[in-house]
Amino acid sequence: MAVTLPVKEEQAKKETGFNLFDTLTPMNLLPKQPIRLLIQGPPGEGKTWAALTFPNPIIRNFDNKLTGYKEAHPDSKINTVIFDEKLCVEQLKCSNMGFGKPNNPAMPLNIRDAAKKWLQVFGPQLTPDMTLIDDSWTSLQNRFDLQSQLPHEISYSRSGEEDKFAFWRLKQKYSAEMTELYKALKCNVVVICHEVRERNEDGNLTGKLKPLMQGGFADQLAGQFTDCYRQVCLTPDMKDLATYEKQLGRKINGEREYVWQTKSNALFTACVSVPGLKDLVPANYSSLIKT
Repeated sequence: MAVTLPVKEEQAKKETGFNLFDTLTPMNLLPKQPIRLLIQGPPGEGKTWAALTFPNPIIRNFDNKLTGYKEAHPDSKINTVIFDEKLCVEQLKCSNMGFGKPNNPAMPLNIRDAAKKWLQVFGPQLTPDMTLIDDSWTSLQNRFDLQSQLPHEISYSRSGEEDKFAFWRLKQKYSAEMTELYKALKCNVVVICHEVRERNEDGNLTGKLKPLMQGGFADQLAGQFTDCYRQVCLTPDMKDLATYEKQLGRKINGEREYVWQTKSNALFTACVSVPGLKDLVPANYSSLIKT
């Protein structure tokens, strides 16, 4: 098999006007990398409240679970993106029947495509001092499933039979496109995800927890972020509270306290980019900037 050799420097200069070193940037001159954080955990563990401690948050509210925060902070002016008919149909032109086709009021809103288009259109306007919060990845995946399983979205083979693999191919492609859009943003990104017990290929429990997602992209999800933490709610009646308090370096205060587990163990695989971060820290942005 023939191997294509790289072009010589003078040939590259002639073809592009640049040489090798014109394409290189020393690492110390790279721009500051924003945090892309995936927070996983069971429902009701305070993940949304923790995410909202990040600077200048803009929350894309797929879960519709901001009532508690709003009541606790009645004067809060945190900017929220609501994927209602005005945004999806009027502003983003995302028909539930497909691009370029009239919207059908009898069908659910096409939040699958609207969420992606919002990032494509408005994502470049987000600045480094902002934080985009997607609450939650789990609900966004549910919206994908709902839209992609509508009768007019189902794919068929040439023989007229339903292509049962098309859905999973599209789901993997959509997930990859969304995470690539996150990577292109200049702002911090926090994506919230529920968790599920992991199973192996035989369907047996492995003893680990992973982000709740079906399809081939599930095992890749955490790797698309600079950081992946598990949120835990500590309460005085927890069986293993002493272990968490030892990691935290103090006793918990009050009836409950929310923390991020940032170290991998038998239960959870973490990802950490923040230097000097402790294995267990309070679940807020301040924990990431005090290191």
